[in-house]
Amino acid sequence: MEHATLCIHDFLTTDTQRCINQVILLFSLNSKLNININGKQTSVENNIAIINHSDLFCITHAEQLVELKIPIQQIIPLNQLFFNCYYDAKALHAQEYLKYLILNMIEKLNTMNSMELPQLTELISTLEQETKKSTDYAYIPTIHSENELLNKISDYIQKHITQHIMSKEISSIFYISSSYISILFKKYLGISFKHYVVSLKIALSLNELINSNKTIYLISENMGFNHYANYTHQFKYHLKLTPLAYRKKLNILHNNPITLLTTDISGYSHYFKAYLDDNNQSLDNEIINLDHLKYNDLGKQPTIFIHIDNLMDIIQTNLNQKLNFSDLTNCYLLINNVSNLASSSLNLNGIVNLIDAIFSNCIGVVIRIKSMENIKK
Repeated sequence: MEHATLCIHDFLTTDTQRCINQVILLFSLNSKLNININGKQTSVENNIAIINHSDLFCITHAEQLVELKIPIQQIIPLNQLFFNCYYDAKALHAQEYLKYLILNMIEKLNTMNSMELPQLTELISTLEQETKKSTDYAYIPTIHSENELLNKISDYIQKHITQHIMSKEISSIFYISSSYISILFKKYLGISFKHYVVSLKIALSLNELINSNKTIYLISENMGFNHYANYTHQFKYHLKLTPLAYRKKLNILHNNPITLLTTDISGYSHYFKAYLDDNNQSLDNEIINLDHLKYNDLGKQPTIFIHIDNLMDIIQTNLNQKLNFSDLTNCYLLINNVSNLASSSLNLNGIVNLIDAIFSNCIGVVIRIKSMENIKK
């Protein structure tokens, strides 16, 4: 269980692999990045690519590639439901800001090599706010390859991943041979059927390993491994340590250190100057205590007019008994129609009650005058 790492690759291509125990951010300084994520080939160009925990990915071509790897242990404190979500790069609006944060960290680490930086927490928080997509169950990536049959097979595996899955079972369900299954996975995903299934099981098992007290034997059974030893062997193959050692190290990582793996960044100085000058944003966090906040400007209290089309409607009902304007200031009753005020049929008690309600609530009265004749009346 390592801490976060930053690296710049001049050129990079990779085989297909499962992203396990980390989230990876990638972007190219010269806008040359082609990547296959979960069977879909994409030209990322100058955008940021996000590879989630459990994703399959293959970098087919990249130049001047900036790579940030964040262990899930540094994300979980900010997202307790990490395994029930994923980060959608298409929803990321703060592309340039995240690039600025990453390059800023590289510059700082160039002299210190490894240190704890607040920018990493800021970056994770931005991912949480902008790109997090929650799921009802543990996130399992959907395969979007060019072969529809392979996509259906991967959907079946996804639904039965906690069971013991073998190619013979797939063959009988989809009426194809085991050898053809191997061909499909190799051709369109660049990975074997067994590697695809086992690596996904290992990735999903981390949820129980981190968030429960279940025995490793029980976890291996829950993930459909036929032998405890097989689970331990496969876990060590993918994560370079046993499940027991992984669990013991969970409490060791108390801070958020980050290490720069690139020893010389001088060849990228012109990229840094362009990005950091164009995105010269302050990262200083200012804590404001609202209890001690002083306001130098006072807003003018609004004047509220409550329109009454016909005063008779209020006088002849008990509505005035329900009037409560205690939360309002500068409030006035605006009477639009006063033609009936001189009527001898007015309810005197109703008028008295209305006046009492108005004064007790500190309400003003405004009469709309439409013509000089209204004044004479």
